[in-house]
Amino acid sequence: MVLSQFWQALMITSFVMVMMLIIEYINVYSRGKWAKHLQRNSRYQIVLGAFMGILPGCLGTYAIVSLYTHNIIHLPALVAALIATSGDEAYIMFSMIPEAALKITFFLLFTGIVVGYITKFIFPSFQMKKFAVDHLHIHQHEQLDKPLTISSISKQWQNISFSRAILVFAILIFITALLSGKFVHGHAVDDTHQIALEHAHDQHAHGHVHDHDIHSDQENIAAHSDGFDWLTITFIVLSFLALFIVIIVPEHFIQEHLWGHVIKKHFLKILSWTFVALLSIALLLNHFDLHNWLKDNQLWVVLLAVLIGFIPVSGPHMIFITLFFNNTIPFSVLLANSVVQDGHGALPLFAESKRSFILAKIINMCAGLLLGSLGYFLNF
Repeated sequence: MVLSQFWQALMITSFVMVMMLIIEYINVYSRGKWAKHLQRNSRYQIVLGAFMGILPGCLGTYAIVSLYTHNIIHLPALVAALIATSGDEAYIMFSMIPEAALKITFFLLFTGIVVGYITKFIFPSFQMKKFAVDHLHIHQHEQLDKPLTISSISKQWQNISFSRAILVFAILIFITALLSGKFVHGHAVDDTHQIALEHAHDQHAHGHVHDHDIHSDQENIAAHSDGFDWLTITFIVLSFLALFIVIIVPEHFIQEHLWGHVIKKHFLKILSWTFVALLSIALLLNHFDLHNWLKDNQLWVVLLAVLIGFIPVSGPHMIFITLFFNNTIPFSVLLANSVVQDGHGALPLFAESKRSFILAKIINMCAGLLLGSLGYFLNF
């Protein structure tokens, strides 16, 4: 268990590092113009955050969290993204309950945008204390916009620095792990389909599910176990882009931006906090049967859906998908949980700023509790 949670934490941290590297490069190359434009247009940030959030998986949320920790986007856009995302659970819902998944996606997109604008009204100037406005530094002598030539690149590599060598080696290892399937971002998919399959066998024993339905679930598990999904392919493409950047950029960019900023200031902090959070939650779930407890306490199910949504990983929320799949809970309960939970997307935020994480989660919990309670009492 410890090793598997460490690999998961390392995968999350590695991708966040890749995102930060690319953001750093874009910012320096554009002299900070793109970031300033996005900072000034806070209205569009909220819509962007919501649309990035509804992308299945954690990719869009990782990107928004990276932008937020660099003070490029603000709290309302972060809230919109965290409400809109369902993490890896989105894959499961579209596989098991496609009609409900489509409805939830529209609800989450709309709710994310609305709550984002409400957050903008209530917290018009909230900013992370940890980072100054100029968190992305632009130095006057940056020369990333100079034309690249073979001779200029080879000259940089004649006396390769330790920092550049380590970065190239680390990215190559990450790409190799992705290609070999060591870092597959389907960490929650197989477990959830296994849960669903067990429920299908139980239903089959009572005559509610046919053999071909169980066979279909088995095929779903195999489909998610073999090959690459679009998210893993995206990871690979972005990693190759990061590798290209590390190869071509001047030594100053390597030392000051990538090594001095991205690696030294963020890597160990994000890795350690993510690992501790994942391991703690795994140990808790291993000793507490949430699934059966929920089935026996329907009166508290909406509140529990919101509280469990606070957990910043994929896994516990699968309970509500399987309960809805088996007609044990209403749509409103699944919606409430989906509003609050964000898969693994908020773990890097938790590592960087506990204050922002708690505030965003409280806002999302209020929205989830309101929607879930309203729907529950209206039998929705």
